[in-house]
Amino acid sequence: MNRDNKRLATVKTATNQAVYNNTNRDPSGRFIKGNKPKTSFADRPHHRSNGRWKKEDSISYQYKKFLQMSVKEFRNWYNVTDQKSRTMAMEVAYKTILLACSMRCNESLAATKEITTRTEGKAPVEPCVQDYLVFYEQIKDLSLDELKSITGI
Repeated sequence: MNRDNKRLATVKTATNQAVYNNTNRDPSGRFIKGNKPKTSFADRPHHRSNGRWKKEDSISYQYKKFLQMSVKEFRNWYNVTDQKSRTMAMEVAYKTILLACSMRCNESLAATKEITTRTEGKAPVEPCVQDYLVFYEQIKDLSLDELKSITGI
């Protein structure tokens, strides 16, 4: 018995979904033509989105916002902004920018890369034709069997 106290049918469906005896299904578990199963957000309000997504809640938005501030505004922001009104995205962005401005070399570089990638997108990487020409010069005289032995194919 499931939580709705309906008996499950003995039909095994391809996707292993629950099949109830009171649904209009054929012997193999498929819906019969014209059947309109009752499913909607009205039946399951907990599956409905409450529409709370805001761009302000994203880390990349907060990065951009902090990067547009003056140094004085940025340093004062943490003291001026109430802790109850701060989101985790604000906290993460603020601390990452602080880390990027710090003097710790490895951490600072990693934080700077993260911020730049999120605010400006990944830098395009163009293949270098010269590298391909050098590689071609190295392998052009090899036979197919030699290439296979080198690559392990």
